Amino acid sequence: LVGGTVRDCLLQLPQYDLDIATPLIPNEVQQKLDSAGIRTVDIGIKHGTVLAVVDGLHVEITSFRHPADRSQHRAANTIEEDLAGRDFTINAIAFSIGSGELIDPFNGIEDLFAECLRAVGSVHTRFLEDPLRILRMVRFGPAAGRDIESTTIEAARELSTKIASVSPE
Repeated sequence: LVGGTVRDCLLQLPQYDLDIATPLIPNEVQQKLDSAGIRTVDIGIKHGTVLAVVDGLHVEITSFRHPADRSQHRAANTIEEDLAGRDFTINAIAFSIGSGELIDPFNGIEDLFAECLRAVGSVHTRFLEDPLRILRMVRFGPAAGRDIESTTIEAARELSTKIASVSPE
C-alpha cells in the first residue's frame, strides 16, 4: 500500500480507495486480475496504472515509477526509488502487506504527526515535474490544517506561474 492510503490509515481516516505500488508491469497486473475474475478499468496503462474494482472499492495499482521520468513511466526497481519521486513526504510512505513493514525513507510519518508539509527531495524538481503539485500543496497543507515547510512554500511562490500549464480539469 502506498501514498494517501497509508497516510490516511495512519491518521485513522476512512478509506474510499486504495493505492498499491508493485514491481509488476501493467500488463502483468491486468493479466493477474483478469485471471482472478477482478474487473479492471483502463485509466492509465501507458502511465503504469491499472484500476481494479473490487466490491465497489477502487484499487489503483501502479508499477514502481522512476523519479526522473514519472510522466513517461520509466520503471523503477524498488519501492524506495518510487517513493523518491512522490510529491510530499506524507505521501511518500509505503506499507508492505507481505512483511508488515512501514517504509518511510523521507520521514513522512514524523512530518504527518508534526502537521508539516514538505516536498520530497528537491522541491524545485518536484514542482517542475508536475506544476499541479503546487495546487496539491494547498490541499495537503493549509486546507488540511498543516503548515508548509519554508523551502517548499518559497519554491511554490517562485514557480507559481507554471500552474498555467496544468490542464483545467
